Amino acid sequence: MKNIFLVIIACLLPVWLSAQRVTLPYFENFENGMNGWSTADDGQGTAWELGTPTFGHTLAAFSGSKCWDVNLNTAYLNNANCYLISPIFDFTNVSRVYVSFQTNYRVEYLWDFLSVQYTVNNGDNWNYLPFPELNNPDGFTSRWVESSLVVDELYGYPDVQFRFSFVSDANVIYDGYSIDDFKIEMDPLSVSSLNTDEN
Repeated sequence: MKNIFLVIIACLLPVWLSAQRVTLPYFENFENGMNGWSTADDGQGTAWELGTPTFGHTLAAFSGSKCWDVNLNTAYLNNANCYLISPIFDFTNVSRVYVSFQTNYRVEYLWDFLSVQYTVNNGDNWNYLPFPELNNPDGFTSRWVESSLVVDELYGYPDVQFRFSFVSDANVIYDGYSIDDFKIEMDPLSVSSLNTDEN
């Protein structure tokens, strides 16, 4: 019986770790490991990797020495499909938040792209968020740029996750996207007074 219990714990532990809950406000510059972030891909050679980018246009991190990057040391491949997934955030008592991150990229314009999505039901459904600055007519940024968005629609949800979804088509490959300094800031006037009984 003890061995069965240990096997169950070993199987569930990765799920619990990947479903780490984080309090707001939130800031992550990815200098100290994954910290609840996870990745998924189609196993075909293109993946989000944590470290220092050393290939092509996407060199170095925005702050510190580490960031998330699509293939740190090589170009992404054709027909890529990979995800960078955040920890879980509790938006139950926050009606207005500002989500932002730094990005740097070089891709084939209109054919290879990054989108930001969210789920409130453990990944059963993912919804698109219209973050700006992710699609440049030249296909690249000349420097790191900040992308930010007010996300009022997440108010009241206790289990919110974000993911960065990168896809490419069947022709032309470049450097990919880098992501750094992910931040969730709250409007002070929108936060419920949950701790008024504290001394």
